[in-house]
Amino acid sequence: MSSFVSIADSMEITQITLGGVLIQDPMTLLTDIVLGVECLILAALLRSEAARSRISKLFMWFLILMGIGSIEGGIINHGWYYLLGPGWKAPMVLIVGSSLPFLMLGNVLSLVGRNVMSDQRIKWLKILIAVEMGAWWSYLFTWPIELLDFKAMVPHLFAGLILFVAVLQLYARVRDPHPARQQMLWAIASLLPVGLVQVLKISPDKWFNMFDLVHVLLLIPMYLIYLAGKAFADLEPNTISHLQEANG
Repeated sequence: MSSFVSIADSMEITQITLGGVLIQDPMTLLTDIVLGVECLILAALLRSEAARSRISKLFMWFLILMGIGSIEGGIINHGWYYLLGPGWKAPMVLIVGSSLPFLMLGNVLSLVGRNVMSDQRIKWLKILIAVEMGAWWSYLFTWPIELLDFKAMVPHLFAGLILFVAVLQLYARVRDPHPARQQMLWAIASLLPVGLVQVLKISPDKWFNMFDLVHVLLLIPMYLIYLAGKAFADLEPNTISHLQEANG
């Protein structure tokens, strides 16, 4: 491994003092806040689509929770973690992890009325989302509270984004090649560099470590998810008509 790459487990804790206040991991705090603000801005930009589309509204709530979780994680898990200590990473895990079902359900609703699969199968997909979320919550209880951190979300994110959303949209794209599906798949694909950084534990410098690099890389998939949520709004009129027909 090259000399400018270090292992995350041995990363130095950086700190600065501003106005007499100690701040730990200042770059991680900054990149977390930048990521969180981006998510909240993108959520606000989705408001007009969310007003007429349940799909876009679910994407909007995904971005809202991601934004809140990122900002909270930067402040509590890094900047002032020394004041709180172990156990206080749990809120970030719960907030960010709870954002995923909104994205999963939004992708399921993009199938309604598009002749992609039967209504019964769509109902089973909704049940699967609930089962996956329940399984993840049960998994969290196996973790000691003082050790609970981002690693506890890895199975949840893999199951929700790769095994569920990506497979779902790959299947749907064959029967209904709406541009939003391609946009969603590009969003998932753009997460691969994020996973690579985490697997290889790439930290370019102690002042710009693995976590900072991940936060910067996540700016791209969040934007692409926003674009997908915006594009999926075009499907909602068909969804409404389909439901009206189903109800007679």
